[in-house]
Amino acid sequence: MVENLDNPIILLDEGRNIVYANRSAGDMFGDISGKSWEFLFGSGATGAGNAAEALIRGADAGRTEAVLADVTYDMRFSPVSDGEGLNYGVVMLEDVSEKRHLEDRLKRSMEKLKSDTSIAKHIQSSILPIDDEYWNSIKINAIYLPADDLGGDVFDIVRLSEEETLLYIADVSGHGVQASLLTVFLRENVRAKADAAKEGLELLVKELLKNFIALGMDATIYISLLLCRYNKVRGELSIANAGHNCSPLVIRKNGRVEEIPVKGMPISRISK
Repeated sequence: MVENLDNPIILLDEGRNIVYANRSAGDMFGDISGKSWEFLFGSGATGAGNAAEALIRGADAGRTEAVLADVTYDMRFSPVSDGEGLNYGVVMLEDVSEKRHLEDRLKRSMEKLKSDTSIAKHIQSSILPIDDEYWNSIKINAIYLPADDLGGDVFDIVRLSEEETLLYIADVSGHGVQASLLTVFLRENVRAKADAAKEGLELLVKELLKNFIALGMDATIYISLLLCRYNKVRGELSIANAGHNCSPLVIRKNGRVEEIPVKGMPISRISK
């Protein structure tokens, strides 16, 4: 049975000499019977040599790795005895070079992804307005805590004129890089089409919907958006809701809190 195994099997005596090698080991290394263990792996087998020594003394040496001619082998050691006081070590080898190569590639890819995610996180946080008073009109106080490194939430404030300010809060479905990119898409589109809000928030929503549909996103992707246009001269606030399920609250000077009910469909392919 051992002779026909695909993996190389080697038997070592107490002197760490090879007393048996199955057919797979012979095909891989040639005639190695009578050779020493170090003949195969030399100084690159320090861990393997220590393991071999331990298992021959009767300890379960477990497994280690060694490199031979740029090939990485996973070596599993098991102690055996002939029942007459002689101890041996059985070594099963497996070529894991491709596996380790893939692991290295995956590690490098993960490191690059981590770096890219860090950059995207910095960009996403940098586009949010800081807490301050803007144009003697609107004061912002906000806390931004995404569930993941990259989130789908965004808010912004845009000056329309000396009298009017546009502000909004939005949520892109999902998390991660895609959601983060869509928040940047939304911010840039709102700013580019902000003049449409002067004629009505509904017109701005239609412009955003048109540009979103042009992206060709999956039907499961959507943006919920709450838009507000504030006129500081008249003290008026106009509101449009595109599927954002968090109604705005008004806190009166007497401490009374009022909810402003306003509904609408989110920005998505099914909304066209």
